[in-house]
Amino acid sequence: MPVIGAFYVYSSFYYLPLNQPGNVVNPFWTQINDNKNHYIGLRFSMPIFNGFKTSRNVQLAKLEFQKKNVEAEQEKIKLRQLIEQETAKKYQNETLH
Repeated sequence: MPVIGAFYVYSSFYYLPLNQPGNVVNPFWTQINDNKNHYIGLRFSMPIFNGFKTSRNVQLAKLEFQKKNVEAEQEKIKLRQLIEQETAKKYQNETLH
């Protein structure tokens, strides 16, 4: 989806020469006020090529759904087999007594 954004930037700097005696340096707040910058801007981005991420994610979701269905069917089969085994054991116990 396209995105529109706005931004504002305020910046400044302070300059102090190191190890240079005799230089007259303006006070801190004077330099900050004299060197300030303002930026205002708009940003618009429209993703044209996103690496086909969306279609890949849909395919992965479909595969995951199929995998979960297969796992559910396997669990149903295991339960049926367990029930059949227990039923056979019950019938065998009844015939022996």
